[in-house]
Amino acid sequence: MKKKNEFYRKEPKMYYLSILGKDMGPFTLEELQELAKQGRLSEDTVVKVNGIS
Repeated sequence: MKKKNEFYRKEPKMYYLSILGKDMGPFTLEELQELAKQGRLSEDTVVKVNGIS
């Protein structure tokens, strides 16, 4: 019998940013966290996740 987690294996999520109309990415979650720590993201930053429209 397969373990429950084996049914949910997916590629790591990749994130895309839109800042002042300029699209950038892909970024990993860790990269986004680092950008946030550096103060390079704002409330106006649009973040999109691959596979989600």
